[in-house]
Amino acid sequence: MQNSHRANETQTSIADIRSNKLALEQHYTPKEIAEVWNLNEKTVRSLFADEANVVRIVRQETRGKRGYCSLRIPKSVVMSVHKRLTCGR
Repeated sequence: MQNSHRANETQTSIADIRSNKLALEQHYTPKEIAEVWNLNEKTVRSLFADEANVVRIVRQETRGKRGYCSLRIPKSVVMSVHKRLTCGR
């Protein structure tokens, strides 16, 4: 009985992951986008800072180290921002 319960948990977990396609989508760093778009990395960070679905990994400031926020930007978000920026042309 316990093995079938564990199998059901695994199937549920896999189904949850598959249903959340965003989690499995290709993600980019601001540096990667900056290189492709020929922009400064800070400019890219500011473009994506308030976008929904951007992964933010925050390291809090300590006495010896400054705080930092790493961004991982899903391909679909990159595409929608690019479309929004080029729409007026």
